[in-house]
Amino acid sequence: MRISFEVSSFLNDPRGLIEILSNLHDMGLWSSYHDPEVERVACRTPSSAYNLCRIVNHAHGVSRGAERVFLKNPGIGIKYLRIVGRSSFLDEDTQRRFWRKVVKKPDLAYRWCESFQTRLSEEEEEVFVGDVRLAKEYAFFVRKEPFSESVHSKLILRSFEDMDVWSKNCLEQYIKWAAEKL
Repeated sequence: MRISFEVSSFLNDPRGLIEILSNLHDMGLWSSYHDPEVERVACRTPSSAYNLCRIVNHAHGVSRGAERVFLKNPGIGIKYLRIVGRSSFLDEDTQRRFWRKVVKKPDLAYRWCESFQTRLSEEEEEVFVGDVRLAKEYAFFVRKEPFSESVHSKLILRSFEDMDVWSKNCLEQYIKWAAEKL
């Protein structure tokens, strides 16, 4: 049985294309990965590229060039890397640009580290000074030891700042925990 349809007719509805491909895939009637026409339609936004992989391509991911779409939303890029079972993108330039975005935001840095159980370099860990809640989580669950002297000192200095009760509590928990570990 041969099924054909015009992929470009889904330019305004990539979700519809992904649903059709999912149904065809489930019936064993479609097994093409990295189809340029499909990726042209379905990989215009990070969320639709992610959904294509999540629903249809699973571990195959998208092509090297199509992965660039995740630079628009690194949070979805991290979810994409998890479902394809890799910790980096295929293209070195895409990976380098993605990484620059990740290490500038504490939430992205923590999500990446938690997803792949990997630590950042000591210089990159400075990103956590900007978010004491994530600093505590990173130290407790990823690093599993206090930060280096440089970051640790900056976090202690943050305790003199005005901050909400939740952040203050997280910082106090980290400082107490770090004191016990040192």
